[in-house]
Amino acid sequence: MPHSPPKTVLIVVNVLPLVFERNVSSPSGWDVSWATGATAMLYRTLVKDADKYSPLYIGCPEVFVAKSEEAALEKQLLALRCVPVFLDPPVAHRYFQGFCKGVLWPVFHNVVDVYNSAELQLDCEEQEAKEKLMWFGEKKEESSGVKSAWCDPVSWNPAAQDMCWSDYCSVNRTVARRVVESYHAGDLVWLHDFHFLMLPSYLLRRLRTALVTMYLHVPFPSSEIFRCLAMRTEILRAMLCADHIGFLVFEHARHFLTSCKRLLGLDYKTCPNGMLVIEYNGRKIHISCSHVEPDVTHLHEMLDQNVADVNGAALAFAADVKNAITAGRDPEQRRIVIGSVDRLEGLTAIPLKLRAFDRFLATHPDKRGSVVLVQIGITLDSRPNDYHRTRDNVLKFTEEINRRYAPPGGVVVYFEEKRKTTCAERVILWRMCDIYLDTCVRGGLSLLPFEYMIAQHRNIQSKSKHSTGWSSPRGNLDVSGLDRSFGLMIVSEFSAYSRILSGSLAVNPWKTDDMVAAFAKACGMSYYEKHNRFYMNYKFLVGRSDSTPWGERLLADVEAVTEKMEDATSGEVVQVGFGFDFRVMRFESGFVCLDVDDLVKKCSNTSRHLFIFDYGGTLSSTASILDEEATGLKWIAQVNLPRDTLTGKFESRFPTRPERGALEDQFGSIPNLNLVAENGLFIKIGGRAHWECVCDEDKRTFDWKDDVKRVMQAYAARTNGSFLVENAASLLYDYRNSDQEYGEIQSLELCAQLAKIAERGEAIINRAKGRTRKCFKLSMLSLRTSLNSSMLLPVQSGRNRVALSIMWITCQTSSPLSMPSLYGYA
Repeated sequence: MPHSPPKTVLIVVNVLPLVFERNVSSPSGWDVSWATGATAMLYRTLVKDADKYSPLYIGCPEVFVAKSEEAALEKQLLALRCVPVFLDPPVAHRYFQGFCKGVLWPVFHNVVDVYNSAELQLDCEEQEAKEKLMWFGEKKEESSGVKSAWCDPVSWNPAAQDMCWSDYCSVNRTVARRVVESYHAGDLVWLHDFHFLMLPSYLLRRLRTALVTMYLHVPFPSSEIFRCLAMRTEILRAMLCADHIGFLVFEHARHFLTSCKRLLGLDYKTCPNGMLVIEYNGRKIHISCSHVEPDVTHLHEMLDQNVADVNGAALAFAADVKNAITAGRDPEQRRIVIGSVDRLEGLTAIPLKLRAFDRFLATHPDKRGSVVLVQIGITLDSRPNDYHRTRDNVLKFTEEINRRYAPPGGVVVYFEEKRKTTCAERVILWRMCDIYLDTCVRGGLSLLPFEYMIAQHRNIQSKSKHSTGWSSPRGNLDVSGLDRSFGLMIVSEFSAYSRILSGSLAVNPWKTDDMVAAFAKACGMSYYEKHNRFYMNYKFLVGRSDSTPWGERLLADVEAVTEKMEDATSGEVVQVGFGFDFRVMRFESGFVCLDVDDLVKKCSNTSRHLFIFDYGGTLSSTASILDEEATGLKWIAQVNLPRDTLTGKFESRFPTRPERGALEDQFGSIPNLNLVAENGLFIKIGGRAHWECVCDEDKRTFDWKDDVKRVMQAYAARTNGSFLVENAASLLYDYRNSDQEYGEIQSLELCAQLAKIAERGEAIINRAKGRTRKCFKLSMLSLRTSLNSSMLLPVQSGRNRVALSIMWITCQTSSPLSMPSLYGYA
């Protein structure tokens, strides 16, 4: 059997996992190597089976590249299986710092600055500010002495999100073009994180059969926070153009599903493979909740490589940390080292951590000489205001804590700020630490705790529990004198990984006393409890019998459930809308799209025609209730109608006028036009003066209305936004303007109450549900009646505009009554 070539996986990332160093002797002017950051290492290990998958990375270089160097650098990067996306500096600045970090980052972490009035501007001033933002300040000087075109970082006002929205979409379109250029039939497209929320929409326009999966590294905000975005529906619809959307934990997925429910009226269901499914425009989008699982083998390889290749900077870092731990302390005293590496931003809550540590030292004076907190702060250049505010607080708190509790010549809090950390530096720190500490107040993907577990496991393998330290193969990285056993983790309950690392001590960073108690428990924990807790966490990394990497398992699951290539030919696909309203609708086999030219031709070749028009917005898209009530088919009066039989099926929901009267006022003057009102109960033949009822007047009764109306009025009074519409032969409970979820809950309960009323006689209850209709109501009836039978037909469904329509007719006849069937539009 011939060997099939591996599938190409187009991994789309914001920044390529590469390090660029200026080298004027290189053809491109740059030396390029793989980055060793935690996220970069993750991207490199998403797919490892060369026989099954072949990765191709698409993203922006981390440095500015001059136009004259782009062609040579692109050729150089292709050798590393990377496709660069080059952006103009002003556009890149507004895209990343403006929209990604200034708008999406705080919103997706449930942070909203409501007004920020100091930076809020009127339109004219905003336009002037936008023109000034084409270039920002002086170009920065790189360490190599070469001028860079990247702009200095500035803080953005989230209220100015409209200013940067077009640049965000522009970059997504640029990336989409690069994806299309690199795509071949059968390839997989994997989008990473919130930088490319609009990208699935642009890809679906060009690559109908491509399997597109998206994985968010950040939390998804609650629906109340997400709806603060001016472009909320555009983002949701674009995301739903992907075939699969992955989240770290169910909490994030639940927020996304709730937003789809409240803003788009979409429900979800489960499927046998453990995923959730949203059906949107005939397409099925699969939702999964699966936390990233780092490749343990690769982490061990990287650990060995970085320990063996320790450079001067890493050695200096190790010496500084060791001196801070040992200075001013008795060499014979056991020391407990708490380690943290965090970005200098508010969400990491370093000040909360320091405040809790200060209280711990105040309430546990016996620990002041034995406990040291090593805090590494990563410089943040994307949100300067946040960075400077956090940095100032950290420096102030660190200085004050050391003034209060540090021994002479030593510190109890060692703080060092770095622009970035290498894998070697992190390994050094993790192997020194007894306790890993994370106090973020809102966190997404973080791979640092997994690095810590691997480093601690290496300690266990290389030394006994009474080991005094470790050293590199070259023997010059000695950190002896640090007595430790199994590494312990104190983590924020708001971090995503706290749900899967159940051996950790979970704390609420806002509750200082709980953190103090966690510090005390960790410092006094027994050897056996540490052992059990450590291996409970480590089991997450090595406990699977399947050794397939996490990324390959996810792709295999997505391929198995979507079967995109086979489904592409199983039904009709129609493009609808323009711009942000563009979407692809898929219909089941047998669907035939209306051909207007063919319709005109057939009408010209026939002598009799039947036209059915709709009135009342049954077929229209989402509109406000006022717009809908004012909408009519007044253009019909301007059409030269033939003398053939014309039947117009009209429906109206005028709450203050009889339905028949409203139809007659609008269209009564048009000859040869038949009108059907009251859900099909009354018919007015064109040219006649009176309405006819399908049931004889002496054989019908509306005694049911009082009881039903009383129940519906009670629910309308208790459901904000709902109202009752009464017509001659029907009642309509409309909850289109109520809360989507609460309205549906109330409607279901109302159905149950009406069913009890229907038990007084023989009744049939029909409940139908639409998908994208604003209001799905009872339009025609399908009745099977016998002598003295009664019928109650409640119907409810919808998206934003939902109604429950009731018609209960008592018929006295000896023969079955045949009427048009119940129907609704989706």
